[in-house]
This record gives sequence, structure tokens and C-alpha cells, in this order.
Amino acid sequence: MTSATRLACVSVVGFKTDQRPKSALKEKFAQEGWSLEELHRTLGARITGVAADPSSFSPEQRTLLAAAFATYDLLLFPDQVLTPAQEFAFITSFPHDENAVARAQNSLKGQDPYSPVLRIPDCPLITVWPHGIPLTDYWGLSTPEAVWEDHHAAWRQDWGDRPSSNSLSALYHVESNESNQVSFCSASAAWERLTPEEQSSAAKLRAVYRRDAFAGCGVFDTCEDKILRMPHEECERVCAAADARGTAGTVMPLFNEDPLTGSRALNCHPLHFYTFEGMQRPEAGELLKSYIVPVTAPDQVLNLTWKKGDLAVWNNRKMLHTGTPSREADKTSTRLFHMTLLDCDAPLQPIAV
Repeated sequence: MTSATRLACVSVVGFKTDQRPKSALKEKFAQEGWSLEELHRTLGARITGVAADPSSFSPEQRTLLAAAFATYDLLLFPDQVLTPAQEFAFITSFPHDENAVARAQNSLKGQDPYSPVLRIPDCPLITVWPHGIPLTDYWGLSTPEAVWEDHHAAWRQDWGDRPSSNSLSALYHVESNESNQVSFCSASAAWERLTPEEQSSAAKLRAVYRRDAFAGCGVFDTCEDKILRMPHEECERVCAAADARGTAGTVMPLFNEDPLTGSRALNCHPLHFYTFEGMQRPEAGELLKSYIVPVTAPDQVLNLTWKKGDLAVWNNRKMLHTGTPSREADKTSTRLFHMTLLDCDAPLQPIAV
């Protein structure tokens, strides 16, 4: 399992490599007048005393925050009041692929902010997600009535079915009641817990994803162990329909190495998972669950209840997360949050063992 005493290591091109034990990190945060509180024994930390305005950070403070991010994989900053420009500047103060993020941001400028999701015109990489809340000229966005979105209670990574998945994900909660919860677990632990023999077999697996078939198909009401789309017959039906349209899925290794950090982890989006190459879907589904279920056991999971002003950033390539825990909880929740995904041109690499 992930060691609770691991060292911080930032090895992104253009950023200083920094290594410190967790105890030294906490002491350094205290010296800055900040507080670092571990949220779980293996991942996540809440940082207080930090106003998310990177223009006020010294180079040493930036390095300190980057080291905390590398150590805990998820950082939560409560009680933030931010403009979109401040929010975006803070998120991009963490190590990231500058060229990829700038290109993505520029490619969206001038596009319709209502298609296919709500985007803040001046900061188009920030998407806006209201749930049960109407918008009236909210940073240039309006909705005539309350918007309700289905959120899947399934473990996943953002764009986890793509070789060049985003390296960092961020959520900023402008409004939130206590029904809004999320869970996180370590995708790195899914690799680290395996024996050398199991790692050798796992590194050979090639997952087949069918986003072309599953996205928007409505087959999501039941997720087995919060992992697999069910029922099997419906999945076969929508895949056959996608084949008839001439679309195709994607294939990528289930376990990968991140060239930016050297970390090895499970990388997947189970809601779009169909099978493994050379396997029937039922057999493949059971194998996929065998990798995910152990790291989603209650003692391995960080559960968060979002509060107004919470800003969280996490390493998307090393974490799995879920949405609200049930459809019933989703129906009682109201929220307004921003989501930002930082693109990355460095593709994940198959693990050589």
C-alpha cells in the first residue's frame, strides 16, 4: 500500500525537484503561518491560512505547495472567495504542462460558452456546473431555470480512457449543501499492492473503452460495486449500435507510468470500460473489479463533504474519485461548482516489468 511516510517529489520539466518528509512539510507550513492537516493516512491534506492568490506567493511558497501536492496527491483549500481569473491563476500555479494548458485555453476562447457545457467566457477552461440553482448573469452565463445534472456514483478518473489524460483536476464550490459528497482513493495503490508476478500480468492488460457507445446512452442507472455499467445485455446493445454507426473505441494499457512524475498507477474510466483485449466482457469485468475493489475498501477511501468555498486540486493520474454516493442523495443536493482540467501533452507510458 502507499506508504504514509513517503517523500514529496516534484519532477516536472521546468519545476524544481523537492524532497521532504511529511513532518518537515508540516513544520515548514507552520513557519509560513499556514496549517497542513492530513485528511487520510495515505492521501489528502487540508491547508488553511492560504489565500488562493498566487500573485502574493514567494518562490519558496510555490515550491512548498508543489511539494505538498506531490506528497498528498490532493489538497483542499477551504473558505476561498475567488474570481475566475484568481481561481485559474491559483490552479495553474501548480506544476503543469504550460504549453498544453495555454493551447487548450486559447482554442476555447470565442466559442459558444453554452456548448457543450457552460464555460466562463474569459476563462474557458473553467466549466460551471449548477445543480438545482438557476444562473443570472453569472460571469456572463445565465440559465432560465434551475439545471439538474445526473452525476454518476462510480469510480473513475477524468478522461481516464485516454492516453493523454489531464494531469490535474480542480473543483471550486461556490455553493454547496451537505448532500454533496465525493470519495477519493489511490490509483497508485492499485499497482503497489500487487506482487511482482501480478504486476507482470497486469502490465500486459489492454483495456477497450467504448465512450462512443456509452456516452449519453442512458445505461448508467446501476453500477456494480460503483465500477461497471450494468446490465450486460444493454451494454452489448449500445456497442452494437455504435458499431453500426461506424464508430470505434479506444485501447490503452490499464496500468501506466506517468513520464512527468515516474509514478505507476491504474488509469481508467470504468463507466466507459467494455472489456480487455482477448477476453469476454463478464470475465474482463471481474478482473477489473479485482484491481479496483481492494483500493476502494472503506479504510482506503477519503470521503469529503463539500462546503461553500472549498477549492480542491488533485493529481488526476494517481487518483480515482466518485460523485455523490447515491441517486437519492443527488436528488436532495444543490450545488454550484467550477471544474478545471489541466491538459497534458505527455502521454502515459505502458509499464515495462
